[in-house]
Amino acid sequence: MKKRTTKNNKNDNCWSTIGVWGNAQEKCDRLGEVIHCRNCDVFLMAGRGVFESRPPVGYLTQWQKEISIKKEERKKGDIGVMVFRLGKEWLALPVEYLQEIVEEKKVHKIPHNEGVYILGIVNIGGEVNTCYSLMNLLEIDENTDKNDSQLRRLIVMVVNGDRFVLPVCEISGLARYSSSDLLPAPATLGEKMGTYLVGMFQVENHQVAALNVEQIYRGFEGIAV
Repeated sequence: MKKRTTKNNKNDNCWSTIGVWGNAQEKCDRLGEVIHCRNCDVFLMAGRGVFESRPPVGYLTQWQKEISIKKEERKKGDIGVMVFRLGKEWLALPVEYLQEIVEEKKVHKIPHNEGVYILGIVNIGGEVNTCYSLMNLLEIDENTDKNDSQLRRLIVMVVNGDRFVLPVCEISGLARYSSSDLLPAPATLGEKMGTYLVGMFQVENHQVAALNVEQIYRGFEGIAV
């Protein structure tokens, strides 16, 4: 069989002209033998030449910068949280502790319960759960506007296998922050609330208080129902 000889230079990309990827009507004579260009020694040698060639000046340095930027982007915002509002305060809980968010449901009072941390019990998905007051635990003042301070959502949080249902006023949505972005809690939040925070971070126009879940768990732990 007559074989086609190719020029030995980097511009001889016969596979894209007279090969299987080309549009020429007259195809390479070797296709009848090798069936596909990837089986041809010309194509294989060209590919090997690409891998063995030296990178252009500045190529490796540029890619090192690109990888470094992507690494920094991964570091920034490595903690995912759910942002919500209680009264006038914007707060955040890590998403790994959240089980679900449900619409406002009727909370049934518990007879003889005079504590301020337990609001009652609530039925969620056929299961009776204790409803806790995060607002009272953090000593957050209710907004003077009664309608604005109404508790409209229930956050179900699971910590160490225990479920906590927490009424909140408003759900903002998911956000991310990095530990390096955290700022100390301002004194205006109050000493009691400050003990339950890991710090503050910015989300759009809101200063958000990142909650320390383990501290909140200990705050509710041991409260009798």
